[in-house]
Amino acid sequence: MNIIARLLRSFVLVLVATFTFLSATSSHAIGFPVPAQRFVEFVNENTKRRLLLATTAEINFVESGLAGPGWRKTGVSFNVLAKSNTTNVLDVFRFYAPSVDSHLYTMDLAEVAVLKNPNSGWIYEGPVFSSAPPVGGVCSANSRVVVYRLYNNRAQFRDTTHRYTPDPVVRQELVKQGWVDEGAAMCAIDWFFEPTAGVYLLNPKKVLPSTECEDESRNLGSCMALNQTPLLPFVVPLKAQLPPYVFGPNDNSTPLGRLPRFASFPEGDIVTLVNSPLLSDITAHSFAQIATGSVPSVGVYVNSQDRTTSSAFPYMSINPIYQFVTSPPATNETDRRAMAWRSDGALVLELSFVLDVAFIRRADAASHAISHPTLELIDTRSRRNIYITLAGAQTVPLPQREADDYFAADVGTGKVIVSTSFRDNPSFGERVTGTSIFCAATATSHQCDQPRNTSFKFRLRPSDIDYVIAKARKLDPLLSPNIADYAIDNFSFNNELYGNAELAVGLSNYQLKIYERQY
Repeated sequence: MNIIARLLRSFVLVLVATFTFLSATSSHAIGFPVPAQRFVEFVNENTKRRLLLATTAEINFVESGLAGPGWRKTGVSFNVLAKSNTTNVLDVFRFYAPSVDSHLYTMDLAEVAVLKNPNSGWIYEGPVFSSAPPVGGVCSANSRVVVYRLYNNRAQFRDTTHRYTPDPVVRQELVKQGWVDEGAAMCAIDWFFEPTAGVYLLNPKKVLPSTECEDESRNLGSCMALNQTPLLPFVVPLKAQLPPYVFGPNDNSTPLGRLPRFASFPEGDIVTLVNSPLLSDITAHSFAQIATGSVPSVGVYVNSQDRTTSSAFPYMSINPIYQFVTSPPATNETDRRAMAWRSDGALVLELSFVLDVAFIRRADAASHAISHPTLELIDTRSRRNIYITLAGAQTVPLPQREADDYFAADVGTGKVIVSTSFRDNPSFGERVTGTSIFCAATATSHQCDQPRNTSFKFRLRPSDIDYVIAKARKLDPLLSPNIADYAIDNFSFNNELYGNAELAVGLSNYQLKIYERQY
């Protein structure tokens, strides 16, 4: 980043002064609101250093790669008052320390005088934007957001750097990690977090046995996976079948009534076990609905009468799944694995979806139906796996405390399952929206007490993945204890039956988002 210090220091000051002058002369002259500047935060993926940039010239310079490799926007930005005719707005000065490749921002004139000392190790880069100053740690009404400054307390390791954040959660987490809270540094009008993220939408167009959906040579991306379920060889255009039938909104008492909520996506096709033009025949057996419209949506109906295994293994499921690359790269080949925590454990995973339970039944107390999101991790060293599951909708009573969360080896694969639920106090992770649904279904009651199209969102931070790994290793000690060794294998939505049961759900906008944590 010293390239910026050497090449831009002279003319950036001119640009800032020019921008400030134009803001002062134009916006007040024609009655615009109080002028503001937006500055954005950048992070270097290699050095973990951060920058706050407010001028188009500098932003373009960094984004073009001229400042060196690894720089990108974090998604954090905030607006500050521009220094013009507005009273009580001061310059914010920037300094650069080449020895630690780090920048510091301050509007404290006493601190500016100390840092300007030639022996301080800091190079003065001048005023780069302006801000209203906090008074007693508090900001005024027209610039009400406090921007905090934190110091990493690593001067003894020649690793000095600072962070500036308006987010109280980030401030709290950094302090927990040993950063020194240096208090209110400046004031902002507002702030935004729009992370640049990898987003993976589950939108299957093909239906295969689970072994093939999870075989990277056969499938990457979305797929509808069949487990202990016969192939669904026939395709029936649902739109063509709708006109002869009229569905009641809550008619879940007949075979035809198993489909009404799926019919909200009339452009979707039914992939079915039976070759029949009659919906009464189709809905008597397991099927999947593949949406052909713009909304990534699926419908799944699982009926235990179609199970291909004996009563000795009374499980079956139909699971939409998104498969990632998990094979290591060949020599000189780009590594395409989704190893979210290989780079300093910096990324957060966010699962979100809309769920509609259309029909659910169990013939007896020993049978169950379960519908839930699953994230599968693979240890790239041992090639062993962990399932992370979140309770969605189920006939099994929901756990309310950590001790009751499901934790066992999967009966089919032997992989460790570490589970929690959408509740106020999950064992790990952060429930953002949605509450896990208990369905008190019986042989005659087919309803699930759930509002239609319930939205769910759940975040897994690096500390949550650490928790999952540590717990999984209690059952499988061959798993690596190091989070950096793990890649994302796949994410799916399990619609599973045990014993004699039925389950029909609609699932839309199911996605995995991967973005940088801010602490």
